[in-house]
Amino acid sequence: MSRLLTLNLDFVLMLQSGLLFLLATAGWGLARHEPHRAWRWLGWYGLAQCIQALVELVAFDAGSNPWSQVIRAILRVGSYLCLVEFARAASPRGPGRWIHLPIITALALAVVFGGSDFGGTWSRFVVAMIAAGWVVRTFWRWSRESSALAGHRYLRQAGLALVGYQLLVSLPGRLVDTDAFSLAVGVPQEVVLGVYALILVIPLFRYHLIRSESNLA
Repeated sequence: MSRLLTLNLDFVLMLQSGLLFLLATAGWGLARHEPHRAWRWLGWYGLAQCIQALVELVAFDAGSNPWSQVIRAILRVGSYLCLVEFARAASPRGPGRWIHLPIITALALAVVFGGSDFGGTWSRFVVAMIAAGWVVRTFWRWSRESSALAGHRYLRQAGLALVGYQLLVSLPGRLVDTDAFSLAVGVPQEVVLGVYALILVIPLFRYHLIRSESNLA
């Protein structure tokens, strides 16, 4: 089974990109039903991750090159900043949009002084996990505010799934070798990412359906 999945990683990446596009549509759909919440930024996060998976698919088929690595790095940082903006806009007393400036400055300095392999990778990992933790806190607060509504528990499930997905997608290659990961888990890392993407999409889509039905009622 593991060998079959390894030989069909292009299919796995295509499936992962489709799930992430569903995440984007769920975010934009929730933005229509709950316009007072910054769901649209979660949609942009899903789209950036979707495009990143497609770029990895092209690199897997045609071979990686410096340009594809740069594009993937830009998409990663952009998706993390979308998560930061999602949580920032959802915080009642959160900071202004100026918060993005020190984050981008810190990422740039890390690349300049630490190199793209070490400084850039680890700084992106830190930003990714901070953004994920901030979003989880937001989901937890919204679940308490929506406790009278059916489906509030799905927000907490989505928050936990997001932490797992962000952890896997942003782990530095120096810390986790993909081949060693595949041997330890029994399946390629891309398969585990696809599973986490599915676990993330399902509760958000169920919450989206519940909110759309309550608005129609």
